[in-house]
Amino acid sequence: MNVPREVAEIPWREPWAGIPSPQFEERLAREVGKKHVLYGRQAIAVGRRYDNDDVLFYLPDGPAMLAVVHLTWSTQTPEPDARLPWTDLYQSVPEWIDQRMMPDAEERERGSADS
Repeated sequence: MNVPREVAEIPWREPWAGIPSPQFEERLAREVGKKHVLYGRQAIAVGRRYDNDDVLFYLPDGPAMLAVVHLTWSTQTPEPDARLPWTDLYQSVPEWIDQRMMPDAEERERGSADS
């Protein structure tokens, strides 16, 4: 499935980068339980934060446009706790950039300056 142009053309900033990979989609499907907000929903991996297990998914059918999911990589799948894997929803690309990517990039830059 194709993603909207605004998702495909995200101006990535470290520690985030684009990663179209079905590996993360398959992992998400294994981890979410029946009560999780993303259970049964199509989710397309479009980006990853390389310094942790956060993955950005495009959600063509909602409940929001984008979701950042902190995959657990637990052997106990699906997760018994409906809150896991931790998931933050974003209604638009600009919202995700302003509320997540840019703060993560600024935090990383501060950490590099302190080293």
